[in-house]
Amino acid sequence: MSARNARHVGILLQLRSRPWVSAAALSCRFGVDVRTIYLDIDLLTAAGLPIEAVPGRAGAYRLAAHASLPPVEETFGDSIEPLEVYLRGARSREQLRQLGQRAYARQQRLLLHRLDRTRTA
Repeated sequence: MSARNARHVGILLQLRSRPWVSAAALSCRFGVDVRTIYLDIDLLTAAGLPIEAVPGRAGAYRLAAHASLPPVEETFGDSIEPLEVYLRGARSREQLRQLGQRAYARQQRLLLHRLDRTRTA
């Protein structure tokens, strides 16, 4: 998994673990520029994650209170438990990291597969 993908999973986990998280806090946590966090949030939002933002100097991000996370796809088209249920099964921080990496990799494979299909259609 690339550093960018790992950071996306990490951002998701940070948003799940706190009511609000600032871009500055995320940039410190992951050792990147705050602009990188803005781009990451834009990418995650474009991918369908329900992220709410409060703009401005004191702004922050959170997962939408009413939203549920998209399903993790085991195979192309067979959805299983929602991501939040899948990650809840972790017993340690390391196991949570591994589950998050696997779930994110599956979603990436699915998206790449769909993108390839739309290019050839």
